[in-house]
Amino acid sequence: MQLSLENKKILITGGTSGIGFEILKSFLKEGSQVISVSKDIKKVKKIKNTINSLFPKESCYFYTCDCTNYDETFITFKKIYKEFGDIDVLVNNIGHGSGNNEPLPKQKDWKSSLNINFNSAQHVTSLFIKSLLNTKGNIIFIGSIVSKEALNAPTPYTVAKSALLSFSKSLAVKYGDKIRVNTVSPGNILFPNGSWDKKLKVNKKEIMEYIYNNVPMKRFGSPEEIAATVLFLSSEKASFINGANLVVDGGQSKCTF
Repeated sequence: MQLSLENKKILITGGTSGIGFEILKSFLKEGSQVISVSKDIKKVKKIKNTINSLFPKESCYFYTCDCTNYDETFITFKKIYKEFGDIDVLVNNIGHGSGNNEPLPKQKDWKSSLNINFNSAQHVTSLFIKSLLNTKGNIIFIGSIVSKEALNAPTPYTVAKSALLSFSKSLAVKYGDKIRVNTVSPGNILFPNGSWDKKLKVNKKEIMEYIYNNVPMKRFGSPEEIAATVLFLSSEKASFINGANLVVDGGQSKCTF
């Protein structure tokens, strides 16, 4: 399928591992110009070498920034805008589902989860929205099925991802004649050093029984499957998809909304 993403300017947050890294590679395969923003300097240095060896002829640029900090994000925004001008696609991928399962965790847990899973995306989107309006571009948020389903996930994470989905829908309605805004909500995605990989190493039998009993397709999803969904939503092939929450979970979700 021809997606016409060549030379499009793509900004990805949290693109140095897991789903984000696969999204980054997928856009490079399409010939896009990719800008990666991540706070982990060590991972950025490692990823640079990997990307340069895999895609020696493609354009990929790396910036280090803690997007939970608005002032730091603003400084990074100015650098990126000065270097590249307006962008075409923003992929808000930063997120983390770790935390304890107390019904009401301590305030520090709430603050940390909301910062990572909601505020970071809000900061980046608020700063780049004018740029996206100029190009009639689109925004994709990487959410989670916990935003629409009562699952045994940490409460702050569930609330943050629910807020992210609401944010996405609100922007889609208010900017609907100018840009497209959508959410991709993954289910259980397996990749090296990810949360499910760590759980499998502790108790493989129990985890696989959970997947077998709760996921109709009876397997984990892959980062490649999420990346393929993001590519499609970013392209003109999805030109009438706006305000959607595209669930990629092997049929696990039971809710219909």
